[in-house]
Amino acid sequence: LFLHPPLRFALAFPEGWQITNSEEQVVAQEPGNKVFIVLRAIEPRPGRSLEQAAQLHMRESGYSLTESSMTTINGLQAFVGTYQGNASGIGRVTSRGAHIVMPSSRRGTGPSARGGAGSTTYFVGGIAPPDLYPRVAGDFDRAIQSFRQMSQDEADAVEPNLVDLYTAREGDTWQ
Repeated sequence: LFLHPPLRFALAFPEGWQITNSEEQVVAQEPGNKVFIVLRAIEPRPGRSLEQAAQLHMRESGYSLTESSMTTINGLQAFVGTYQGNASGIGRVTSRGAHIVMPSSRRGTGPSARGGAGSTTYFVGGIAPPDLYPRVAGDFDRAIQSFRQMSQDEADAVEPNLVDLYTAREGDTWQ
């Protein structure tokens, strides 16, 4: 479960996948395969509908749309599509992704203000070689459907993991 208290969103990645969090995006990778789920905020597209912005974002990324629908995910407006394209280091891929609009959840400026008009658009999408896609399509859909906005109380209750050091003394056991 990936929680981002300052931006107040949560997303569940598949169990056992390796998660890398950078300033630009969060990437979960299935161990041993070139299969990924990506989460990132996208640049606002003034004057465009969510569908138009999503299609432009994917077209600029080198993907062509094969099927799509407008929907809601946990009460948030979303455009979900399946795409074909090429990914660096993988080659030909199939992608299943959602562009999700989330109302701004913090005051001031910063990443949460990038969506314009008090919202941010996030892309949550899975990428896999065509031969692996049928096996992981369900994982992609579950991750997409898990994206949700956290309440302020829920975000405030998140406590970070802390590392503490202990100096072992003679007679100590692992327990």
